[in-house]
Amino acid sequence: MKHEFAVYIEKLDLIDHILTISNESIYHRLIRVLRITEDDQIILFNRELNILTKVLAITKKQITFEILQKKNNQKSDLTKITVLLSVLKQDALEEAIYFCCELGADTIQPVLTDKIHQKKLDQKYYDRLQKIIISAAEQSKNFCFPVINSPKSLDLILKELPENSSRIFFDAQGDKFNSEIIRSNNIYLMFGPEGDLTDQEKNKLKSSGFYFCALTSTILRSQTAVALGLGIIKSV
Repeated sequence: MKHEFAVYIEKLDLIDHILTISNESIYHRLIRVLRITEDDQIILFNRELNILTKVLAITKKQITFEILQKKNNQKSDLTKITVLLSVLKQDALEEAIYFCCELGADTIQPVLTDKIHQKKLDQKYYDRLQKIIISAAEQSKNFCFPVINSPKSLDLILKELPENSSRIFFDAQGDKFNSEIIRSNNIYLMFGPEGDLTDQEKNKLKSSGFYFCALTSTILRSQTAVALGLGIIKSV
């Protein structure tokens, strides 16, 4: 059975049950990179819709698709997961952002903590992170993209947390994870930076009602902790 690709296309022009792609860069990717052929099925999506299509015809300049199924992008569950992510070094941050989309986080809130290496994320870098999210969405077929907020200080974030929320900080010295600590569909997951949070920052989390949970008996990279922590939460 041939693999069913998912490809992000920002603007989907639908006419009845037909969709035509003539954009040169998208055409090149579909034909030269993905090597689609007539009768192949492929999912085309943007931030609002995902459409299962079948390739009807390929010419030198355009591809025509038959629309087999059209769905609005919506979550399959009622949980809302916000990842409170300390601003990591560039490669680690990008990997963590990828995992956040792949594993179904709803919101990514970059956190300014004491041991981070960069304080600002400019618009050019935000655009790069959006491309990473699109790549993760194509691979995972998670069409509900997470929202990336502007960085905020830990103190400000803790002040703004809603009262009825489950709060977890993944810490190597924490307790074994227990699903009973999740008592709300509004879940906040905190991940520290390279070098960990300071004792003062950890005390602030404890005072704000965060449960401290260990993921493994070993010390994980921050981005690895994001993948494992999110995976555990999504599984329960």
